[in-house]
Amino acid sequence: MTTEFLPIPWNQSEKDAMDRDFGNRGDRGFQHCLFCGRKTKGMYWVHEVDGGGVIAPADFEYTNEAADLGWWEVGPECRKRLPDGYVAITEGRRPPRSSLTY
Repeated sequence: MTTEFLPIPWNQSEKDAMDRDFGNRGDRGFQHCLFCGRKTKGMYWVHEVDGGGVIAPADFEYTNEAADLGWWEVGPECRKRLPDGYVAITEGRRPPRSSLTY
């Protein structure tokens, strides 16, 4: 069975906003949606893999640490843009799991 990775569904204005916001995160941590840059509550997460630009299913065990970009928060509206199985839900601002240390 082949695992399907999805391209990150953002348009260029969202990508530009995310890039601007990323430099301002500092010690606040990852508190903004990967797709649109709005503040999040740290509840919905996607796993960015293959060196970036694609997300893996939430239950997929990704084993290539060099290309694993870890878990990123997404907001409640942006998560609706993804099919079932690609968003992990947690409590307390903690990503589900990752080979990376935040």
